[in-house]
Order: sequence, then C-alpha cells, then structure tokens
Amino acid sequence: MAKVSVKVKFQKDKHDIEIMLDEPVELFKAQLYALTGVPNDRQKITAGAKQITDATDLKTIGLKDKQVLMLFGTAEEVLAKPTETQTFIEDLAPEGMAAIMSAGVPFGLENLGNTCYMNSTLQLLKNADDFSEAIVKAPSIADPLVKEAQNVFKQMDTTYEPIAPHPFWSRLKQRKPDFGQMTPQGGWMQHDAEECLTELLNCVNGVVKTSNGKGVTDEHFRIEMDTVTQLAAGEGGSEDPTTKSDFALKLSCHIQGNVKQADGSWKGGTDMLPQGIKNGLDGTIEKTSPSLGRMALYETKSRVTRLPKYVVTQLMRFFYKQDTNTKAKVKRPVKFPFALDMHDYCVPDLQKKIYAYRERKGELQRLEEAEAKKAKLSHNETPAAEAGASAAGGDTKMEVEGEAPAAATAAVEEDEQCFGTYQLTGVLTHKGDSADGGHYVAWIRKDDGKWFLFDDDKVTEVKADRIKQLEGTSAMDHMAYLCLYKRTPLVFGSDNTRYEEIKQPEAKSSKKK
Repeated sequence: MAKVSVKVKFQKDKHDIEIMLDEPVELFKAQLYALTGVPNDRQKITAGAKQITDATDLKTIGLKDKQVLMLFGTAEEVLAKPTETQTFIEDLAPEGMAAIMSAGVPFGLENLGNTCYMNSTLQLLKNADDFSEAIVKAPSIADPLVKEAQNVFKQMDTTYEPIAPHPFWSRLKQRKPDFGQMTPQGGWMQHDAEECLTELLNCVNGVVKTSNGKGVTDEHFRIEMDTVTQLAAGEGGSEDPTTKSDFALKLSCHIQGNVKQADGSWKGGTDMLPQGIKNGLDGTIEKTSPSLGRMALYETKSRVTRLPKYVVTQLMRFFYKQDTNTKAKVKRPVKFPFALDMHDYCVPDLQKKIYAYRERKGELQRLEEAEAKKAKLSHNETPAAEAGASAAGGDTKMEVEGEAPAAATAAVEEDEQCFGTYQLTGVLTHKGDSADGGHYVAWIRKDDGKWFLFDDDKVTEVKADRIKQLEGTSAMDHMAYLCLYKRTPLVFGSDNTRYEEIKQPEAKSSKKK
C-alpha cells in the first residue's frame, strides 16, 4: 500500500504522521484528532495552496515525504489553551500564507497613508461578486484606473500576502486630483468613501460592458424609479401631477433627529435604515407654480420601477459645517437589517408582482412542510398499522387525505424582479468625528456565511452579532456608513425585513431512503 511520511503543523507543534494514500481522508483526520483534539468536522487541512477535504483523493495531490501540511481548527475544550504568542498573517512565511488562503481566509490591502477609505471601498465592491467578476474577466481594458481595479481584484483572488495597491492609488489620484490633496503636515488627506465608490462605479460603467452592450454598473447597481411631483395641498392651487423617470446607484438613508412633542417628550427621529430610506424617497421642493404665478411648495415621491442585483444604501452621516469648514458627522445610532425588504419602495405594479411571488413561494413552503410532517407521521405509524392489518388479515395500504394537486406543488417560477428581498453582504463603517478624519474599515460576508473585518491589511473573522453593533453609539464606535445588499429569493413572510443574521437554507437531499 502506497504511503508517505509528512509533518502536520498545528499551532506551535509539528506532528509526524504516516499517510496511507489508498485510504480515505477520514482515516487521516482520525489520526489528527487523536494527536490534536480537533474534531474531524472542524479540521481544515492544507498542503501548500491545496486544501484537503473529505472528497480529496490523496493519491492525486502529489504529497511528498517530509512535506509540511497545515491544520486549522479549534480543539475540544478538554485541551489546554495554547500559550504561544499570536502570529499575524503578515508575519508568516509564504508557504504559511498560502495555506491560510487555501483554508478560506482572505488578505487585506496595505494603507498607503490615509487610504483606508479607498481600501474599504475596494473590499466592498469586490464582494459584489457578479460586478467584480465581470471586471476581472473583461478581455481588454484601455482605461488606466479600471485596468488597475482589474489587477487588484485579480490579486485578491490569488495573492498569498497583503496587497500594496500603489498602481491603483496612483491612477485614482490622476483621475480625481482631489484624492491627491495633502495635509499641512505633508501627508495624504482623508476622503469620503462614498465619493470613491461613486467614482469607481461611474468609471467602470463606461468601460466594462455586458454581452448586450450595457454598462456593468447599470446592469448590477442601477435602481430605476419614477418620481411624481405635485403641488402641496396647502398651496391652494390645482395642477396635474408630473411623473419623471430617473435612476440612482444607491439609496440614501436620511437621518432625522427627534422632534419635540406636545407632551414635552422628544420622538420621531430616524432609528431604522428602512425608515431613513423612506425619508429619502419622499420630499418637498420649492419652484415657480404656473397656476399660482409664484413660488410654491411641491411634494415629491419616488418609487422603484426596476430592482438591480445589488443595492447600496448610504446613511447620510456627513454634512457641511460652515463655521469650521469641515464635513461634520451625524452620530445618531441607526439599526440596519440583515434582510432588507424593498417592496414598500416600489411602484404598485412591481409591488403586486413581489406580493404574488411571495404568496406562491409561501404556499409551496407550507405544502412542503405539510408533506414532511405527513411523511414523518406515516413513517411512525406504518409498523403499528401493518401489524394490526396483518393480524386482521387486511390490506396494509394507507389512505392519504388532502392530496395537493400537481399544479399546486410545482416549483415556483423565479423572476428575479419579483424577489424584492436583499441580504446584507457588506458594511463599510467610519469611526471619528468628521469625513476629513477618522478611519474606515469594511465588514464583509463571504459565501460560506462567515464575516470578516478588513482593517486595511489586518483581517479578522468576526461573529454576526458584532455586525449588529455597527449602528454605533458614539464617534469612537465604528458606525455603518455604506451597506451592500444582494438580491435573494428567500421569503420569510409578508414583511421580509429581518434584523438577525439570515442563514441560507440547506440544499434538499435527493437521496432516497
């Protein structure tokens, strides 16, 4: 039987193990469990840049004698807590970094001097998978800035160490000289991450196209809407409302403070992201009234006619303060959901489609739950029923009540425009008093459901509960500024907004028992 002797590094220890190449990986994992106390289901094993999973054929991955493998995972509590000094990924040798990346831990971007806003923006856009993949796969890009964005995104998928994005940073300053401004002390100035995001989205849209010639930004981020403008009721005139088609690349969450009530209390401020979005879609303007012949107040109401794959929301935290000539910060805590329901922001026709889809999807889910319950009951009752029927000499067939027609149990046809539900996949936060200072970081949810904090080149895995705390309570807290949502077909009820982490449903097994 073919075998190879290797060393497996776990924390500060190295273990000599003889691997039988013809045996399944489960046997190798059992050996590791006996040596380290890390259960099989927690083990992540890498050989260089290759990850060893339960499905790996050990004969085909080129293992060699004395090769060093890496084991990641948490040992059972009975083991003593390791006492060695924590090692950061940027301090590891190249082979160690390769092993970490293979195990699914991403790498960050180096801060080139107050470039945290740029790094966080790149991390956020990279997690809009369809958008960033379109840039990476674009065959030829003449635009220098977009070309460097392509290079950075490619590096993020292949690098074994933190990235120093000097070429991208140079092109960004050339494209928008404001980003190249210096402080009186001679360092680079801090800038608004939203301005960086908008600049990149617009640049990419003019260069990278879809197969039908549409800009890739328009394809994935463009929110189309109708805005109805009508004379305010208190103006006393009569005019027909006007409707104008428009679009946006993000939704603004307007943050309002509490208002003093008749009883002396202060209430009515913006506490939730959906509440602030509604404030941003409804407003008032002053303009000349043709019927009144004077300036008059008009009410505006914008509603979505097309939903994109990704929705960016901006919490309007910064405002210009004339006395200090700075962008001051609104520090009011605002909760943001893990699942955002866009239904209420859509035009009536689109609302009807979303509602109909959810009704069909909900009915299908109820039928599936009923079938599962019936199957479980049938499984439990069949032995007793068979025994009773056999003793009586009768038939063992069971009568099934309430059979649903085939049409009712058919799969729901999924038109993405009808989903209306968006799952949180990234948050860009700011800590500090103003947009001209402080620090930006990105909090990113990967496809496996794990959340990571990207603090420039320092990357840390975090729990979903930590994301909930990003509503902020003071200037020294990380406070959500930009939220990235991705469309999902999941249906939770008539209102799909959820403030807890949403777990993707497990794929149904097709295995027959």
